[in-house]
Amino acid sequence: MEQKRINVRVIATTNKNLKKLSEEGLFRKDLLFRINDIHIKIPPIRMRKDDILPIADYFLDTYAEMYAIDKKKLNPMVSEAMAKYSWPGNVREIKNFVKRLIKAAWNDKVIDRCHIPDNYLQNDDSWKPGYKNFNSF
Repeated sequence: MEQKRINVRVIATTNKNLKKLSEEGLFRKDLLFRINDIHIKIPPIRMRKDDILPIADYFLDTYAEMYAIDKKKLNPMVSEAMAKYSWPGNVREIKNFVKRLIKAAWNDKVIDRCHIPDNYLQNDDSWKPGYKNFNSF
């Protein structure tokens, strides 16, 4: 069998404190030392409100290309509510949310409040009728 050398880079992410876990014997110390070369701490999306709409726009572009459809536009009030929402699932939640919006607005050019999934409308005031973002609906 021929051996080949390879050069790889591993990019890993976690929401756990690996140093603490390794001290408790729940994560291998040798592995921690191998992967702990560069540590980048990225705050959750709720701490980076200015990133929410560009991320949503990226996924609007991505899904338009994937589904071979025209890119959907967000109603400005939907954009404002999205910017105020806390996104506990971070970028993955925004990705899934945008995908659901595109499917809900399949025959429409503009994503409006009526396309927002019910679980968002029920769980956060920024999506509810009467909230200052949606007074004109």
